[in-house]
Amino acid sequence: MIGGLLLALVSAALINLGFLLQHKGLGHQAAAAGPRQRLLRSLRNPLWLSGQAVGWLGFGLQIVAVSDLRSELAGTPNLWV
Repeated sequence: MIGGLLLALVSAALINLGFLLQHKGLGHQAAAAGPRQRLLRSLRNPLWLSGQAVGWLGFGLQIVAVSDLRSELAGTPNLWV
């Protein structure tokens, strides 16, 4: 149970760190550019891409944490171990 809670906290921190990195990566883009240009610039920005990667890692860990906690609370065997 404690492991699942800690994993949930770590995953939440990673998701928020990913948002922060994405925000910093987009901070220098011109607001006048169209949506396609902004998307292409984002995909070329290493800081924004690292924010995406960290956020998705956090999201994946959140799924594992919820699955772990749900199985412990329901009394079913944990399939992730």
